[in-house]
Amino acid sequence: MASYNRYIGYGYGAYSTTATAGNTTGTVSYTTTTAGFAGTVSSTTAGNTTHPYLSSFLFYPSPETEEQKAARLEAQRVFDLEQERLRKELKQAESKAEALLKEHIGLEAFGRLHQVGYIEVDSQKYAGRKYRVPKEKRNLIEVLDGEGRVIDRLCVHPTEAYPIGDEVLARIVMLKFAEEEILKIANHTNRNPVVV
Repeated sequence: MASYNRYIGYGYGAYSTTATAGNTTGTVSYTTTTAGFAGTVSSTTAGNTTHPYLSSFLFYPSPETEEQKAARLEAQRVFDLEQERLRKELKQAESKAEALLKEHIGLEAFGRLHQVGYIEVDSQKYAGRKYRVPKEKRNLIEVLDGEGRVIDRLCVHPTEAYPIGDEVLARIVMLKFAEEEILKIANHTNRNPVVV
């Protein structure tokens, strides 16, 4: 008899099999006393069942013991508690970021940001140019010329994860006080991007 253990999910499944020596090609056929196993086993030497190589098989795990079930449930409980703690921290951080953004851009601009999905920032360097800063993280900053046409799109994000309010405010501050720098570091989507 040969017994095989294979890690599946939270526990190990044990499978008892009986081996019958195969033909001269080195194939050993296996049957099982555990329902759910099917396949062929090949070995380096005909009839050698010491180190078989399972070429095709289907395993079903053995039933959990009470100890395994208790350990799994406890691990899930700890995981759920940690996820809830992180969700609360994220919600608090997002609320603080929104309040800070509203304080810096004003109530009117804040309302427009949430209504249309972006806020426009006038260029400090190029006459007539505007930057359209989105409120969504995945969206790009659009560069508009004096006639309101999109002439470029800028992809720029912080190197670490921040609440969306902080990210929007950081983009606005950079465009107002470090316009040349943001144009240099951003990825430009146009073939002929605007440059400093």
